[in-house]
Amino acid sequence: MHEDFEDTGTGKGSALWRNGLAVFAAGISVFVLSANYYGLLQPMWQTAMTMALILPFAFLHTSRRGRGVWLHPALNIVFAIAVSAAFLNVVFNYMAIQMRQVIPSIWDQIACVVAVLSVLEVTRRYFGWALPIIATVMIGYAFLGNMLPPAWRHAGWDMSFMTFSLYTQSAGLFGVAPKVAVTLIFVFVSLGAFLARMGTMDRVLDLSRAFTRGSYGGSAKVAVFSSAIMGTISGSSVANVVGTGRFTIPLMKAAGFRAYFAAAIEAVASTGGLLMPPVMGAGAFIMAELLQVPYGNIILAAIFPAILYFVVVFLSVHFESRKLDIRSDTEGEARSAALLRCGPYLIPVLLLLGLIAIDIPPVRAALYTVGFCVVLSWVLQPMGLRAIFAALVDSTEQATPILCACACAGIIIGGMDGTGLAIKFSQFLIEFAQESRILALILGMIVVIILGMGLPATAAYILAAAVVAPTLIKLGYMPIAVHLFVFYYANLSHITPPVDLATYAASGIAQSNPIRTSMRAISLGAVAFILPMIFIHDPVLLLQSADPLRLVISVATAVAGTAVIAGGLTGWLFTHVTGLGRLILIASGGALLVPVWYISILGVLIFGLFWISTRTNFQPIVKLPQERT
Repeated sequence: MHEDFEDTGTGKGSALWRNGLAVFAAGISVFVLSANYYGLLQPMWQTAMTMALILPFAFLHTSRRGRGVWLHPALNIVFAIAVSAAFLNVVFNYMAIQMRQVIPSIWDQIACVVAVLSVLEVTRRYFGWALPIIATVMIGYAFLGNMLPPAWRHAGWDMSFMTFSLYTQSAGLFGVAPKVAVTLIFVFVSLGAFLARMGTMDRVLDLSRAFTRGSYGGSAKVAVFSSAIMGTISGSSVANVVGTGRFTIPLMKAAGFRAYFAAAIEAVASTGGLLMPPVMGAGAFIMAELLQVPYGNIILAAIFPAILYFVVVFLSVHFESRKLDIRSDTEGEARSAALLRCGPYLIPVLLLLGLIAIDIPPVRAALYTVGFCVVLSWVLQPMGLRAIFAALVDSTEQATPILCACACAGIIIGGMDGTGLAIKFSQFLIEFAQESRILALILGMIVVIILGMGLPATAAYILAAAVVAPTLIKLGYMPIAVHLFVFYYANLSHITPPVDLATYAASGIAQSNPIRTSMRAISLGAVAFILPMIFIHDPVLLLQSADPLRLVISVATAVAGTAVIAGGLTGWLFTHVTGLGRLILIASGGALLVPVWYISILGVLIFGLFWISTRTNFQPIVKLPQERT
């Protein structure tokens, strides 16, 4: 039996149910991984078959874990059968449905309604009401569009057109979001599950401890390192928080960090893991597919902003540790010994990069890496049949919420395409931009963060890219910069109140105040909120400039700016600083980040004045020993 399938029931019947559900989950993983490996199935057919398995599992799984208890268990089984039949209709009648796309049968229409309602319900169970409400409003807009004011009016749907838009063509429930979910996302979630069962997470933590041994704030730096490494493969910042935070947060608290600071560091680092190449939680491959550009272009553009993100988080940890005088234990495993013992567990990640570098498709590269994990485990720490079975169950259990969210996003995107709402929103944003392009970007940022609240980052990115990216590209911004802009804010929604899932998860582990944790997480991630606004205007930070001198200057000022901002956020740089000193540092760092030469020079001058103040113990800026708290 899989240990994660807990149940409040007792007795043989309950055990039989849990075991049966675990076998079902493992079978789903086998099918999806096999279908992606052989690549023989037509995309819409493969998506339909996968959803015919995943959605029934979602109904049954959530009903046993308390999220569907308002329904009698027998009704959950009925819903599971109904939604499976709705998607199997596409599987078994695929050619006939393609022939009658525009004029669907009554059975197609019934199947479409069942599929849509089922997706809305399972999404609600996993993520709450926000996304299902947006999808429901979208459907309402589709049906009532002919009654709206002229600016937002359209012809209006009937059941036949709804079925065509969402069900009988490669859009809606079978559009980009669900298709990507059953290929890229599921496979990379599976890779993460196999790496976890192989013991890679434990070894990454051991390696991080060894390399931060004896430094200031070593326990917190372990969280930063481990989250950056594991978060890039994980498809969820929350999963990253839970996976690494259950080890790192207690270590940070024991070292002397406040509970809310420990939780905030873990939430920010785990969220940043999905911004870190080479995988970016599968976001790099999705972005390459949406933009139709080589994967290497995405990595080149994404690498430096991600490094800046972790520079400010790492330095914030270091400065906070200096301020509180927190050192890590000097005893422990030597770095060379730790690298020798733990390094082999990172070989699968290097293999993945190598396969992608020689132009192996990402899905196939990830599948080869999954197989390699099993083979390598026989050398390092053998994965028996029970561990492989558990990894397959983990894959389905972790991927199911993401697939449900992507299916719901598919409904919204299908509705926007079918009603022309995407074009209307684009026109509105362009008119808004005539007043100020900065205001248009701020509005775009707000829309992306709202769409991303409560959703897995990859699902949020796909949805937000469909809504916001085309408009910003029309405004003249570089497409790759626009998509990274959207990707950043879709991820940052996980540390942005009121629905900051990563922060909630971390504060739960740390037993800290969620609001205070959220505020600290925002301050730690402040640079990440600024960076997209900078690189979308001047893509030099995305390494897109052909001028080497300009590139070097921009990189140097950006690194210096992030370091100074980190000092301002923590209240320590060379020495303890006052509130006024912190404001001066943040202003100086912000000026250094702006890619305009005279503003950067102003930042250098401001910092020069600050440095002189620290040398002369100028009390309005520097805290004297007796003033320190």
